[in-house]
Amino acid sequence: MQGCGARECFFRLQRTPADMKYLHSSCPSDIARRVTVCYNRKDNEEMAARKQYAGRGGACASGFFERQGTTMVIFGIDPGYAIVGWGCVQYERGRFAPLDFGAILTPAGMDFSRRLETIYDELTALLALKKPDALAVEKLYFKNNQKTAIDVAEARGVILLAIKKSGIPLYEYTPLQVKSAVTGFGRAEKPQVMEMTRRLLRLREVPKPDDTADALAIAICHGQMGGTALKRSIVGGKI
Repeated sequence: MQGCGARECFFRLQRTPADMKYLHSSCPSDIARRVTVCYNRKDNEEMAARKQYAGRGGACASGFFERQGTTMVIFGIDPGYAIVGWGCVQYERGRFAPLDFGAILTPAGMDFSRRLETIYDELTALLALKKPDALAVEKLYFKNNQKTAIDVAEARGVILLAIKKSGIPLYEYTPLQVKSAVTGFGRAEKPQVMEMTRRLLRLREVPKPDDTADALAIAICHGQMGGTALKRSIVGGKI
């Protein structure tokens, strides 16, 4: 763990020896059995909060659920307007099992307001059918295309409205947090995240489209983060 400013992660990720071998070979840091995560200096405050939480007996997210004997159904969403990826997983005692996954598609030629309506209606129906315990959505960041940013933001607003109407608790995570939770390395490349998502869910192949795999990774992230109790303890409800 030299040269990357790494800190010990308090998330005891449940992975097989094969998964660990993959991580060792694909990540630039030395990832040990208890899985360590590389943090920049700007993450020191969060790490201090994690240590404080650990001092109160909450050493890791998976441990939190193991002690509670909790089984959770988590619904992950990767926002968009052309493709909205979604994935539903069951989390129990540090292990994940895929329940269902797919994508909401809207054709390019469709009127944009109609596309938003389609996203809202189909997501509302999905949430009523799957009845998850928690919803996890990725926070969005844009660097270049402002037109795309506006369209995605509008679609995300519709998604958040559908979630609010459902009454299911909502949690949001940054791309860095998703990568850290799934691979143990916050600067992991997209193929690494997708491959580890496949391995954690014991799937034969990476789900397609990529938006669906991203949604499953977001759901896994929530399971590793430990839900509401851990979130409030780490950053006062802000993640």
